[in-house]
Amino acid sequence: MSEGDTFAYFVPDGESEQIRIDTYLIKDDDLCASVDSGYIVYNLKTKKINNFGTERLYNTFASAHNLPPIKQFRDFDHQYNNYWNGWRFWTLP
Repeated sequence: MSEGDTFAYFVPDGESEQIRIDTYLIKDDDLCASVDSGYIVYNLKTKKINNFGTERLYNTFASAHNLPPIKQFRDFDHQYNNYWNGWRFWTLP
């Protein structure tokens, strides 16, 4: 996951095109995200991507596969701040 020009994105393995991410959550090996075209689940281990055009379709899949509901997704800044929690500013020069 990367951020540039105020939006988050990632590039799936073996691809060259960026996928813009609005909000997301990673659970186990799955990146669950809202994207321009709807919602995706990208398995980080198998590199398989599932696309969903509507919130209902994603939530049905998520419920069946023990994945987080959309309301738990967070934007990049929120995730970044939770991960670093301010400590990096004390350890980096």
